[in-house]
Amino acid sequence: MNSLVKQEHLCTALKIATQRNEHNMEDDVTILDYNVSPKLGADNTSNSADVVTVQVNYEYQNVRKQRSFIFKIPFNHPHYEMFRSRGMYETETNMYKTVLPKLNSFLPEPISPECYLLADQDTLVVEDLAVSGYRNGAARLDFQHCVILFKTVAKFQAASYKLSLEDPNLLNKISRKQFYHSNAGTVMSDKMFPLCEVIMRKEFVSANSIKKLEALKDKLVAKSSSDTDNQKFDLNVISHCGLKSPNVMFLYDQSGQHPISAKLIDFQTCRWSSPVCDVIGVCGMTVQFSVFENKFSQLKKIYLESFNQWLTLLECDKKYEEDEFDADMENLVLFRIYVFFCQGYLGVQQILNVPNLTSVDWNDETVTKVTADAEFMQLFLGWVKYFQKIELL
Repeated sequence: MNSLVKQEHLCTALKIATQRNEHNMEDDVTILDYNVSPKLGADNTSNSADVVTVQVNYEYQNVRKQRSFIFKIPFNHPHYEMFRSRGMYETETNMYKTVLPKLNSFLPEPISPECYLLADQDTLVVEDLAVSGYRNGAARLDFQHCVILFKTVAKFQAASYKLSLEDPNLLNKISRKQFYHSNAGTVMSDKMFPLCEVIMRKEFVSANSIKKLEALKDKLVAKSSSDTDNQKFDLNVISHCGLKSPNVMFLYDQSGQHPISAKLIDFQTCRWSSPVCDVIGVCGMTVQFSVFENKFSQLKKIYLESFNQWLTLLECDKKYEEDEFDADMENLVLFRIYVFFCQGYLGVQQILNVPNLTSVDWNDETVTKVTADAEFMQLFLGWVKYFQKIELL
């Protein structure tokens, strides 16, 4: 795998990292050798980049040392041009280059890994958080992990609100015109809705709920084809919009069992929108459904308290009230359906082990394979149950 990493990039990143540590660096660093391996816990489902760990042995001032980096290297995968046209690589570059340094300067501890190099068509070289003891949690987070994540998201968003007051022009670098991906309607109508209908009928979900889902799907098709701003909110922040478990790194106590803090990675999908976007996304993509179903009210309270505490600490004359939060949740009905469909799409991709669902035929064999996956079915039916509970279906 060493061929993935350009030695000149490694040399530059190592020199920058050493300069930051040594402050008054006078001598050059000499690379002795290095090893490239897949990053433990990296999310490969999106196929947007190779993410690798690079461990390098080097010499500085006649002393042998070792350092570890994370390299994120986009490659020419089937969705490469789509990601590029949507500005996803550019968004992450701008986040690491200009936005995150500002956000981190507001906070007692950085919210993200340190970035050492941006090079050659969006190649990123960042700090390896594993060296400091950070690691990913489970694919689905229990309550104690959710508490840490919700507090971390609140801190990230509050810092972004402060940035919007101090330097609003910076946020133009991550604004995205469309709230929903432009191909969402096609994907949902051609692929995900037919599968959802088959599963819902098989699980004896009411015909009325199926009709409601179809109506929402049609609205989503219309919304995603719009070329104007889809939503406007009284309070806007930077929403990560991709907080799956692989994109959250937790630090644990000495027992290694209890999370005490977290950092966020992978900023390709950031946008400027309501704080609720990340709350919905986390609930859909990351939280154990039993936690979502039984403790969402408690998590909402923890999130709002933390968000407002950080706004106060950052000297922002603003408070996000619970009724505003609830109103934003109501306004983002279609976003909840969108997250549900997108999450289902990724889940089915993994079950069927296919790069996309374009050529998949929902025959008895493929449907049976999907519905035989207990984790997917628990998640799917959990969403349906939740939507029925709030009378969305």
